[in-house]
Amino acid sequence: MTIYCKNTISKAFQVIALALTLTACESLDVENTDAPDRKDLLNSSRDFGGFAQNIYATYWQAIHNEAFSSPQIASLAAADQITASWYTFGCYELSQEPRIEWNNTPNYEYKEITYTFFTRMYTVLFMSNTTINFLLQGKTISSNNKTNSGYLSYAYMMQGIALGQLALTFDSSQIVKETTKIENLAFSPYNEVMDSALESLEKAISIADTTTFNLGSNIVNGVTLDNKLLSRVCHSFIARFLTLNARNKSEYAATDWPRVLANAKKGINEDFGPQGDGNNKWIDEIARFITNVDNSQLFFCKTDNRIINLLDPSYPSRYWKNGHAKVVHPGYQSGEAISKDYRLTSDFEYSPTIRFYADRGTVHYSHYRFKRFDNIRKTGLGKLIEYPEYENKLYAIEAMANMGQTENAINAINNIAYPRRTRGKLSPVDITTSKKELLEIIFYERDIELFGQGYLIAFCDMRRRDKLQKGTPLHFPVPANELQTHKRNIYTYGGVENADGTNTSNGGW
Repeated sequence: MTIYCKNTISKAFQVIALALTLTACESLDVENTDAPDRKDLLNSSRDFGGFAQNIYATYWQAIHNEAFSSPQIASLAAADQITASWYTFGCYELSQEPRIEWNNTPNYEYKEITYTFFTRMYTVLFMSNTTINFLLQGKTISSNNKTNSGYLSYAYMMQGIALGQLALTFDSSQIVKETTKIENLAFSPYNEVMDSALESLEKAISIADTTTFNLGSNIVNGVTLDNKLLSRVCHSFIARFLTLNARNKSEYAATDWPRVLANAKKGINEDFGPQGDGNNKWIDEIARFITNVDNSQLFFCKTDNRIINLLDPSYPSRYWKNGHAKVVHPGYQSGEAISKDYRLTSDFEYSPTIRFYADRGTVHYSHYRFKRFDNIRKTGLGKLIEYPEYENKLYAIEAMANMGQTENAINAINNIAYPRRTRGKLSPVDITTSKKELLEIIFYERDIELFGQGYLIAFCDMRRRDKLQKGTPLHFPVPANELQTHKRNIYTYGGVENADGTNTSNGGW
């Protein structure tokens, strides 16, 4: 389908253009009324310090706060981790059976979940690149040179994270760094975008590992960001990005597992994320929506039967075809499960009520909701999670399994301090377990313990194993409004008729 370009400049291109004018002093006729005054910003250490501190907050809000402007909830539905028959967030489009094409048109009601997310990541890049150039030009944020080096490391970290999230999400993106020249601006495939992201994260690590600094607790609310933590966070993101960027089982098999293991070992040793501030600036709207429930038992989404089947193998992985649940276990209610894994009752809640419309497919039905983060929904206080420590541990265990270090991997997953044992109260994995069985256990842990957490984790875990239902897009196309700006034809992915295993899944669980 071809749609001709309108005489407008997209939000993303405004951000990119502004970043490049600040970087290379190019003259572009682009107005951004939301941008700080360039002269004041680049000449005031005090103002620039506040600007730089807000890079992570801008990123956090795009990933966690703006549920209506993020692909995260729809991706959970596409991965059959949650189920929702509502059109909101694009859930219905991405979870219909059989799967249909993603609606990548300029007038699609929920176009913002990709378009706004795309522009938000370029805002993060603009802020990161501007900070890098400010410091590389010899200007300072602090009278302490080590602190200035810390801000440089932090800016490279955020540059790398933003590029990495673009690579995970879209088939292609524009690699915009502090040295990018506007005449060289072009769309690059996701693997090249990811390579560039990893390069930025490595730069951040090289600074953090050779300089002692402490940037305080205002960047990541309530968390002291020093050089040691920043380095660990970067290593963990490298492990995540290396593992999750694969589009299919073939690319997954080519993962650089030694590099994953090396970075995971140097990664975080506690959950990373800000402290909630009571539903003001630091909130997790995504967590609130996937746990949403009121006194009338009216749920936005439920837990997909695929997840309940993992916890209780006697339970059907798909809802009963006639739309009426049966008694699975004598003495229990219709549609009620039991499990040796204690997380079934600690993290999930049974309800006989189903709110979804039958005419949109009883395949969306479920009797379970996710309740683990109810406190976040209710109070907005406590620890919010950007990157769970256990996720990092599981990358190390998965790497060991794929490198032939099966015994080491089994010993690691049996660690008495890990959630499988502490929260799940599951028996140790037998030392004779095969690699195939061990990988199934690892992915079980990722589905249950990491449920709903981390941007695109569930989607990428299914994608890299060819488990997404046939016809599910393997990544999103560049948003239509952005394509119009660049006078490129509008295109999309998805639909069983387009299943090629490269851009659209030809697999399924």
